[in-house]
Amino acid sequence: MDPATRQRAHLACADGSLETISARLRACDAMISPDEQRIRKAFELGHPGPLASCLATPGSITPSWFEATLAAGRLLGWKETGSWPPLARPEPASAAPDRRADYLAASFRCRLALLELRPGRARVSLKQLEQRLDPERLAERHERDTLELWTLLMAGEPGFTSARVDALTQRARAHGRSEQVVELTALGALAQAQAGDIEQGMRLARVASRMARTEELPQPAILANLILARVRRLDGSPYLAARIASSLRRFAPSSFRPWIDWELVLATGDHAELPADAGREARELSEALRACAVGDHERVSERLDALKAHACGLVRADVSRLRAALLPSSAESLGDAALESWQAGVSDVVPHGLAGLCLGDRAQLDSVSIVVSEPGRAYRLLERASPLLIVRGAILIGSEAGAQLRSVSVLAAVALAGGRGLEEQELFRQVYGFHYKSEIHRGTFNTVLHRARGVLGRAGSLLREDGRVRLTHEGTLILPDPRCSLGTRDRVLRFLATVPRISARRIADELELPLRSVQAMLRELVDEGVCSSLRDGRRIAYVVEDTTFHEPTQRNPLADEDATVRG
Repeated sequence: MDPATRQRAHLACADGSLETISARLRACDAMISPDEQRIRKAFELGHPGPLASCLATPGSITPSWFEATLAAGRLLGWKETGSWPPLARPEPASAAPDRRADYLAASFRCRLALLELRPGRARVSLKQLEQRLDPERLAERHERDTLELWTLLMAGEPGFTSARVDALTQRARAHGRSEQVVELTALGALAQAQAGDIEQGMRLARVASRMARTEELPQPAILANLILARVRRLDGSPYLAARIASSLRRFAPSSFRPWIDWELVLATGDHAELPADAGREARELSEALRACAVGDHERVSERLDALKAHACGLVRADVSRLRAALLPSSAESLGDAALESWQAGVSDVVPHGLAGLCLGDRAQLDSVSIVVSEPGRAYRLLERASPLLIVRGAILIGSEAGAQLRSVSVLAAVALAGGRGLEEQELFRQVYGFHYKSEIHRGTFNTVLHRARGVLGRAGSLLREDGRVRLTHEGTLILPDPRCSLGTRDRVLRFLATVPRISARRIADELELPLRSVQAMLRELVDEGVCSSLRDGRRIAYVVEDTTFHEPTQRNPLADEDATVRG
């Protein structure tokens, strides 16, 4: 930066004119080296192709810019073990260190660590970045502040405030930093969702996704849509989260995969063998789910404990909720009102998107929750916890073919009420969803109680005394809770998200639903914009859509490690 331009930028800051500051900063940014221009071009394209020639040509780049270019390439998805030409690493003494190159390398390494869910490593790079920071370059100071906020958010530490985000966003807008505006908006969405304000988090995530698409910013777009997928899951739409995450994985650079894979497993409950390049956190969660399926309580606890020990704050929050909702012996109190309300039976909605873990590849699932009734206490867990309890001698009631859902709901509701049971009117309301009128509903209520006793069999007794109904039994009972089941709409949407371009007939066959009912529901979903219909010859296929997320028409050529990239 020449002294005259620097002086004008300082005067603009003193005057407080944001428009003038923006103009001066753009003039400063125009005077960058060819090496930095290559790096910026690579980020504009969203892959490291422009970097290949300078890394492979001996003597074409200084050691400092070599490291910066290499860090940029790794962030954009390239690894040294990939298929690029052999690297021509320059001699260390061939040139003096370059502060600007060292700064860029540190910033790239910091971003890479955050995407790989390693905020501890990000702090190290952040310190290196601060040491090379030019205080006279406002853009660098703003980037440093943004990376610090991102690190705090991923680590789950205090310091990330809406006021700081708003201030940085205002500066970024004034300086014409579109990529930073998108990044800050997306991080603000993530922070709001983590704090429990899902509605505000959803609004900001959708804004960030649309801005990135409008500005044609590949890297910020991937981050914004990844955060959109997480917020969709937390909002109780795992089918949309799975759609976004699975699409992102096909074209996003490999640096995004640890986070994408984590969200994908949480949204789908898929515990199949993950690809070799899957993130460590996703692999450990997948192992925990496989152990859960065979009732290996010790292994599940071990994997979740390992995750909490080394994972970042973002992942630890998910693991803590999962542990409380999955392990029957978990006595950990999280102070989470939504989770505690569901476990106590006050709310029938499984919070934090945990319901997606129960879906897996099962088309039929009467409930995503179970009620564990022990002498002296009863509580809800995820349906996935059933094998862990059965191995320990618990008796599963109500899962037999032919068991009527209303009767099983009666048992679940009465069990959650504890030793005193429920008043008849309240029990009827919880099971049927409307108020009890004796002259109208007495016969229906007597019938459902009779059937509930038949489902219970010899495992316990359903007693009706003084206008109350209560459950008595010995040992531990497991009762599916149909009140937490997926509705037909959610089941159809989940199936659409996992099997794209599917016909109404196949949906009806797989879910064992009437074809006309499925066709009518699909027409409603198309009218609402939740899914779209595509004609394939004589067949009409359907695909689930997110009105915000738009899948790119071309995949990133660096999405696979064995892809060949040439500069």
